[in-house]
Amino acid sequence: MTKKVIFWGCGNIAKKMFQNYKDEFTLLYGISNDPEENFFIPEAGQIFRVNRPKNKIKNEEGTIVICSAEYEKIAEQLSLLGYIPFVDFIDYELAETVWSGKEIVLLYGFCHLRGIGECLKGAKLFSNRYMPVYYSNYIPLSFYQHERLRYFIQHCSVLIYGEAASAENYRKNMSILGNVKANVKVLGLHTVYFGGYFPQKKRTYNNMNEFAVKSEGYDYTPFSYGDSWLNECISKGMSLEDVYDSIENKKVYEKEFVLSYLEGEWKRLKYQEKESDFKICNYIEENFRRSRLFRNETHMENLILYQYSLQVLQYLNCISEMTIKEKPLLNCSEHFIYPCVAEILKLEWDVWQEELDLYTYSGWKKVNARDYIKDYYETCSEIRKLKMYYFLP
Repeated sequence: MTKKVIFWGCGNIAKKMFQNYKDEFTLLYGISNDPEENFFIPEAGQIFRVNRPKNKIKNEEGTIVICSAEYEKIAEQLSLLGYIPFVDFIDYELAETVWSGKEIVLLYGFCHLRGIGECLKGAKLFSNRYMPVYYSNYIPLSFYQHERLRYFIQHCSVLIYGEAASAENYRKNMSILGNVKANVKVLGLHTVYFGGYFPQKKRTYNNMNEFAVKSEGYDYTPFSYGDSWLNECISKGMSLEDVYDSIENKKVYEKEFVLSYLEGEWKRLKYQEKESDFKICNYIEENFRRSRLFRNETHMENLILYQYSLQVLQYLNCISEMTIKEKPLLNCSEHFIYPCVAEILKLEWDVWQEELDLYTYSGWKKVNARDYIKDYYETCSEIRKLKMYYFLP
């Protein structure tokens, strides 16, 4: 990559890039859509002219670095002006990755991998050598992001990908695995779900709650993952007080059903781990009673993510301590664990006294167990009515 660069943008990102990496390049000038910006002054004694955007000139000198949080919009503008992504221009995050001199660890797949990447950033030996980059396999990518992902596939030293049973994700994984360099270390992590805390007669993971509404095309909304028993109560027209009464009097799930469901979870997890480079089932089995390990059936608490991260560090021979953060690494609601289930499983904490993270249409809030049930009941009851009368799809 050429060391002569042009900054698109003259704000704080551009100043930070100049101050942190000025020894890595020669800055020629700046570009901005703002007619008021005519000079870029990153630090005392340094002044660069700022031009307006123009069509690409053949054999033009310098690579454009987009120094803006809205880099995809500017990438689109540059493409229309005749510039080629990753040939004529890159974004500042990619430039930071390249100029850092660190090896790229590409994490591709479900959101667990993003959480693992965040954990790894806190391991000193890892961070001294590697830069984690995460891409999801479930959110549609723009053309620019597709090309950006392709760049990372070609330049990564380590690939950790999410093994999944769906045909779509299998095709994506095979495409990526077929394009990595021969000397890339490849590790496969299977999709981990755990319904032991949340047994359901009608399994709902990976399916939208029938009483939920998509928001802007993205599945994650309040109560995205349904509770089949509560949904049944709503459909029957049970009152909230009757729901509370049933829960408090342990009328939700029988012991035989809960234990049978849990046994099925161990069998499924152990089967999935056969072909995986990571092993987590034994850890879950030994520790799930001591503290909550899953926020809901499909998302982990930080403890599990740290266990996975330790295994990554072992594979890369850079074991170092990591501080377990209090703030959740996966932003998703914590589901209520029924007291009858907690008693049967012999959980070592009082599920009635738990404070649960709950995502609502008004943002995040902390709720107790009774308020969680109340919010679920009221929200899903209203959505059910709206769907019945065709106000919602």
